[in-house]
Amino acid sequence: VEVKWAEPSRSGIKKDHKLQLGAYALLAERSKNIVVRKGVVYYLKPQPKLYEITITGKLLKEAEKIMKKIKEIVVKGAPPNPRISWRKCKGCNYTRYCPTPAKKPAQTHRHNPRKRL
Repeated sequence: VEVKWAEPSRSGIKKDHKLQLGAYALLAERSKNIVVRKGVVYYLKPQPKLYEITITGKLLKEAEKIMKKIKEIVVKGAPPNPRISWRKCKGCNYTRYCPTPAKKPAQTHRHNPRKRL
């Protein structure tokens, strides 16, 4: 079960949230020898809604692939720069750990000499 303050996508559960459930299922299997067949994401916005998914072999393989990439990043000790806009960083709980947190770009005003004020 994963509780999210975010809104679901138009088609339902977001892909990264499915992958998160896949990673949890792998963890349960490897650490406790428990096979997880279903996962649940509970979105609190705009109104509470529960989504259930089946944990498939395809999902587990995709989650494992991403986990391997994460391990490589940890071993190298040099995380990549964020590739997202600052707007997505605003509500993130991990910005304090981010080596180069995305910041709101400075407001720039272009001067147009032909335009009269």
